[in-house]
Amino acid sequence: MSIRRTYQPYLSAAWSSPLFAEEKRPWAAVEIALTPNGSPPATLICSAYRASQAGIVALILNQVDPRVVNKILDPVVRFLPLTIPGVIYLGMDNGVRMQEALFAAEVVFAATKPFRASLLSLGIDRRRIWPASSAPALLDDDVAKFGKMASTRRFHADNDRLRGKVVQPLLPI
Repeated sequence: MSIRRTYQPYLSAAWSSPLFAEEKRPWAAVEIALTPNGSPPATLICSAYRASQAGIVALILNQVDPRVVNKILDPVVRFLPLTIPGVIYLGMDNGVRMQEALFAAEVVFAATKPFRASLLSLGIDRRRIWPASSAPALLDDDVAKFGKMASTRRFHADNDRLRGKVVQPLLPI
């Protein structure tokens, strides 16, 4: 069963007329925020793009210019087929569109405490929220193993196993 269908009853009337067509909904959302040294997280951005082979990935840009992301992705895009679903850029000011992407995503990677707090206040299930630091390992591993997310249950079962060995969920960011 899809996570979208599981959370449908909790969505307000605004969500009943989706901004994304069903086939254009992201399966993952990744907050892209500057690292403590002020640089963009290149590894995270590249992992998110590689994971977009499995379906659309929403990049939530938190004070990061889309041109910077494009510059990081330019060398990566050359090596992947042009037919992959790819990524979509959503700014923090995209409001309803960003929220729709967050509710549609099976997994959300948060890079900052305020973003994680806003996810929880929106009602996003804690089990779907992961620290952005775990995204490169989990996204690359899932695309390699599954090609495409077969089901939310399979994704969570496998990642629950990984959580004990690789990362702890909802650690302070």
